[in-house]
This record gives sequence, C-alpha cells and structure tokens, in this order.
Amino acid sequence: MLLACVPFAGVALAQDRSQQQNEAQLRQMMARFQQRRMQGYKQSFGCNEDEFKVLEPKIERILLIQFQQIGGYSPLVSRRGVRGPGAGAPLNTLLPPSELTKARVALQAVVDDNTQPPSAVFQKLKEWRAARDASHEELVRAQADLRDFLTIRQEAQAVLVGLLD
Repeated sequence: MLLACVPFAGVALAQDRSQQQNEAQLRQMMARFQQRRMQGYKQSFGCNEDEFKVLEPKIERILLIQFQQIGGYSPLVSRRGVRGPGAGAPLNTLLPPSELTKARVALQAVVDDNTQPPSAVFQKLKEWRAARDASHEELVRAQADLRDFLTIRQEAQAVLVGLLD
C-alpha cells in the first residue's frame, strides 16, 4: 500500500518544483518589464541617474497603488473566467494583498454565496468602498509627493503616461 503512494508523491514534488520554476520565471519577467518601464520613465522625464534615484521609489509607489486599484490585473496575464484571490493574475501572488484586495475578495465571496443575507452583502460593499476610498487617498498623497519633485514639463509627461492626474 505504501508503494502505491510513491508515484503520487513524485508527481506532487514535480508539480511543486514546476510551480516554483514558473513563479521564478514570472519574477524574472516582471523584473525585466519593470526595469524597461523605469528606463522609459527616466528617458521621458529627461533625468540623470541621481535625479531618477529620487523619483524612482515615488513612481514605484504610485504604480503599486494603481496596480492594487485595478485588482492586481496585468496586461501581461490573462484573467478570463477566473475568480478568487488571485483572479487569474499570478502577479497577485508575488505581492502581499492590499486592504483593497482583501475587501474585494471578501465582497466577491459574499456575492457568490447565495445564502448570505442582503445585510451581509451591504456590509462587505461598505467595507470595499471604504478600502477603495482609502486607496484613492493614498494614491493622491503619493502623486503629490512625486509632483513636488518634478518640473512642470516632467509633471506634464507624468500626466501623459498615467502617473499623475
């Protein structure tokens, strides 16, 4: 009986190894994408290395908040027909879930559970809206922080590329 389980253990180990390799490949792909993206921002803002060292963490913060606000979806990843915490976006598994993501998952769970009373749905909707508003306020603060370090031309460029409103 024990020998019958050995092949399944081997399959499980192989699947685990494959999943780790896929995650490592995803991390590498995202690092290359992020590096190219930051290089593009640096060029479009006309910054030297020292200037961009100040701007880069501010830009990364804005991008992270924006990513969380759209549900963790990426144009690099398909999400068709998938629901749940990852919602088809493996990139979500690389980051800790934001309060907005947690609220979105909780709202989706209560909506999917037809046994939940309207009051439960209303409460989760209220919590999601509060998390969304808090995320928006955080984005506004992050954008103001970046704006303080930009020239007017750089600010206009940041608006054109979607970093600022």
